[in-house]
Formats: sequence, structure tokens, C-alpha cells
Amino acid sequence: MKIIITGETLFSLALAKQLKRKENEILIIIRDKEKALEVSAESEVTVVNGDPAKIEDLDKMNLDKCDIFISATEQDELNVLSSMYANSRGVKKIFVKLNNPDLEPMLKSMGLHAINPQEYAAQGVALDVLRPLVSELVGLEKGEFDLAERLVTNHKNLIGKQISLLKGEFFVVLAAHKNGAFKFSPGYAIEEDSTIIVLYERGKQKDLEKALKSF
Repeated sequence: MKIIITGETLFSLALAKQLKRKENEILIIIRDKEKALEVSAESEVTVVNGDPAKIEDLDKMNLDKCDIFISATEQDELNVLSSMYANSRGVKKIFVKLNNPDLEPMLKSMGLHAINPQEYAAQGVALDVLRPLVSELVGLEKGEFDLAERLVTNHKNLIGKQISLLKGEFFVVLAAHKNGAFKFSPGYAIEEDSTIIVLYERGKQKDLEKALKSF
């Protein structure tokens, strides 16, 4: 995924670090040139010296190819305006850092996601961004186990199988999700176009893929 983050706040920098994975392309826009150079030298993400208040600087980021846009400067007004511009350019998912909760209803009406940094740690937001369904069930990743969500369209062999039967030595399917609702009943048969939520031993992600295909 291509993820663009604006701002040089501690929150935005911590979030960029949490989101950094091999399959993710992270770009962070920093207005101050010296700060941009500093972050670039210390971080593994791509740093761009630019102003999120200027359309020409945002256009240089190729927003039409952006999967997720996160406005995380210190200014609510700037975050709202840049996110609205990103929305107009067709960005698929947009998160907006806000200090004023009164603005949340307006953002929600436009399909934008508000972030209150006083309520959510960067790690929690990263989970919301990367695995939105899982984040509804758990908070932060920790301990010996992890949660994953898998589209049934990629595992058609699971269609019609009951949740209670989908388990192995190191994993178990906890629930299915379809049309905005979770299904927890052990007897629930997996439907097409749904998503399954799987609890598995951390470090066995590749083994999990093989196991799911064996049913």
C-alpha cells in the first residue's frame, strides 16, 4: 500500500514507524527543511520536504495512486483542508488528526476517519489503518498470539464450512464478518464475500496460509 502522512509531530513520526512494513510505501510530508533532513537521516520511510497547505506540493505525491492519506499536523484546519483535497483526488481511505472533537461529525459525513491523539496511541491507529476489522475486536498487538483477517474470496474452499471446524494446532477461526456484522456462532457456515478473523501463534503467518487452504 502507498500511505502518505503529513506533519512532523511526534504522533505522525511514531505512526510512520508503526506502519513501516515491506509491503507498504510510506511517504511523510514535512514542511520544515531541517526537520525533513533530520527525519530522513533517522528513519526508513521516505521524507518529502513540502507544505501540505499547498496543492502543488500535494500533487507531487501522486495522490491518485495513494491508498491511505493521514493528515497529522498540529493544525486542525490544515488537516481538514488537506484531507478534503485528498478526498477530491480519489484517495481510498483518509484519516484526520483532530484536537477539536466538534469537527468529527462533519468528517464522518464525508467518509473521513477522525483521530484523537489523546485517545489513540500510534500503534492503535496503525492497527486501525492496516487491519480495520481486527481493530474492532482487539486493541494493540502483544503477547504470543496475533490476529489476522482473510478474505474468503481468496480461500473459496472455506465457503460452507462451519466456524467450529476451522481450527488447527496453532490457530482457530474466531468469527466471520459480512455486511457490517460479525458472526461468532460455532455453527455458522462461512459465506461468500465475507472475511474471517483468525487467532494464530505469532510467527506462523506462512503456515497459516497453507493450513487454511487444506480444508
